Amino acid sequence: MAGFKEYRRNPKSMSDVATNGTPVVNFPTAVGQVDYMDLIHTLAGTEATKAQVEANIISYELMFGGDSFGVYKPANTNMLNAFYGRAFEPGYLTHFFTEEWRQNTAEAEASAFIPGLFVDPALRIVLGSAASPALTHWLQTEGLGARGRQAVNVQPEAVTATLEKRGFPGLIKHLEQHVDIQASGTTETDFFFERSSKVIRGWHFQGANITGIRMLVDDQEVLNFSSKRALDVKLERRGFVPQANVWSIVPEALAGSALAHFRKNHGNAENDVLFKIKTSDLTDAKLLVEQYEMPPTRPNVGG
Repeated sequence: MAGFKEYRRNPKSMSDVATNGTPVVNFPTAVGQVDYMDLIHTLAGTEATKAQVEANIISYELMFGGDSFGVYKPANTNMLNAFYGRAFEPGYLTHFFTEEWRQNTAEAEASAFIPGLFVDPALRIVLGSAASPALTHWLQTEGLGARGRQAVNVQPEAVTATLEKRGFPGLIKHLEQHVDIQASGTTETDFFFERSSKVIRGWHFQGANITGIRMLVDDQEVLNFSSKRALDVKLERRGFVPQANVWSIVPEALAGSALAHFRKNHGNAENDVLFKIKTSDLTDAKLLVEQYEMPPTRPNVGG
């Protein structure tokens, strides 16, 4: 029945996990949309702490057709979850697909993951050297009716095109970039953002020494924050939770709508993005970018 939320263990999950291993978990393709997945990590029957999760799971990777789509680090996932108001639960590494913090259900579910649309979806996990980690993979899903399942199975390309028209931008990927700080004090460091994805959800600049950020698009200033508090108060008013030493430039959070996603192109021309960053010293910073990309879609049956 469509609309019924189900929380269940993935029957295609690993049954035994070796230290320093790389288990692969296949997503079931008949579950409808996946709102989020939990990778539950215990040690000797006890739920792992946040530090243990981030140390023992080096990274996890979404794969389609055997090829890498996106690599995610638990520390980044936990930081972003906290920013979007989802606190860490001992033992749980949670990856949200449906962005339920959005203003309405339509905007939230436009980001859901429907495994049956894409080519052989799987999750690859890179483990550290912890002794005898136990992992289980659970999915929060919403079932599809008979007509919906038939459409996904027979016309995945057509269904994906329809979802795109409704605002589905693809799945989130994380991109890490190094920010080379070249000046401090009143002099700004110019950081040109070069990207390949068409839609950006947000930029998260990490550095305790950052004192101000301006953002220019096509040489026009669109954001100017002379202190972190000036940025944070706007995010808090929208219900988000700013993180220590992280300047989160998230258009939808500042504007209150998914329609505010930053899009690469304006007409046929690309938008040039320049960040001007002030710092208290020359310590380099890190940038974590949330960007959307469409996984490879299964072909329609019969072409």
